[in-house]
Amino acid sequence: MTESRKNIDASLAVVAAETFAAWDTRQRECKEELARSSEEQVADFRRRLTGIVNSSLVAAMTAVGSHSTALLKELVGQEDK
Repeated sequence: MTESRKNIDASLAVVAAETFAAWDTRQRECKEELARSSEEQVADFRRRLTGIVNSSLVAAMTAVGSHSTALLKELVGQEDK
């Protein structure tokens, strides 16, 4: 009976150690995956933000150009009068 109990205790200790090692490995993998995913999301956000800023800059420059052209035409037209 005592020998069986020792064998069971030893088997449980091995299972517990294997389970802990597997859990530790899985936890490390999850942390690495989370870090990688976060980095990808930040990079994607930066790409989208750069696109938005560039589009806004082009729109602003176009508006300024149009306004300047209209203002110049108006000023030239006023000088002729």
